[in-house]
Amino acid sequence: MIEVTEEMINSANDLVAKGNHDAVGYRLLVKTIKGSAGLEAAEKSEFSTLADAGFISKSQDQLDKEDQGRQYGIVVSIGDGAFKAAALGETSWVSEGDVVYFDRYAGVHVELPPGSKQMYRMMNDESLLTRVK
Repeated sequence: MIEVTEEMINSANDLVAKGNHDAVGYRLLVKTIKGSAGLEAAEKSEFSTLADAGFISKSQDQLDKEDQGRQYGIVVSIGDGAFKAAALGETSWVSEGDVVYFDRYAGVHVELPPGSKQMYRMMNDESLLTRVK
């Protein structure tokens, strides 16, 4: 076992705050996006009289809860062990930059860098359901 020094802790804190977060193993790092923005725009145009009067269709609490349940995202990083098809010489069906749809409860929510309010999901490769074309 190693002895963890104060200098090591300070260095680790700096790395977390400023470092580059890459997926490892069979995991993916996905930047979550709102897949329902088009639906919300359609609701506003259909019910324009209410929207013009200042009515909102969802409370801030509802919107915050929906943010936690986002299921669309952009693949930011793919671990070396993800998608065994590539290891077998086949072409992987997803690559960095692809828009994907994933399981509702997939992975873990992370804010990167901490304090930025930029939300990502770190998830296993089998959590992806489809690539959006």
